[in-house]
Amino acid sequence: MKKFLLFGLMMTSISASTFTYPPQWFSTWSEAVQQSALSDKPILMVFSGSDWCKPCMILEKTVFDAPDFQEYATQHLVLLKVDFPRQKKNRLPEIQRQHNEGLAAKYNPNGEFPFLLLLNASGDLLSKVNQSPTSSLDFICQIQHLFPGNE
Repeated sequence: MKKFLLFGLMMTSISASTFTYPPQWFSTWSEAVQQSALSDKPILMVFSGSDWCKPCMILEKTVFDAPDFQEYATQHLVLLKVDFPRQKKNRLPEIQRQHNEGLAAKYNPNGEFPFLLLLNASGDLLSKVNQSPTSSLDFICQIQHLFPGNE
């Protein structure tokens, strides 16, 4: 009985160590920049209207929630979501709203949604990303093509 228990604990620890957790989405520029500088990974900045923008919701479900994207992002990207919800129940704190408006003024002055950019830790634009990928794999391939060192 003890052997089975020990084997079970060992298998649990092995499977837990290989499980890919969802990547962390940062909500502030300073957090994303710090992580990008530490990890030498580009920042994927996503401008979203999470509760009103249908293409944003589709992108979330078809790409960002997909396990292959989550695994890729964990290894290769720093994720920054700049959200502009409209519904009262999803309202952001004032400081977050002002922060997001500042990022939008600098990086998304035309107010496009969804709008995706790859940036370095200095805030320099590496590339715009197609916001209408057909799948998570399509999205990953697109990023790899735009940023070849990120495979």
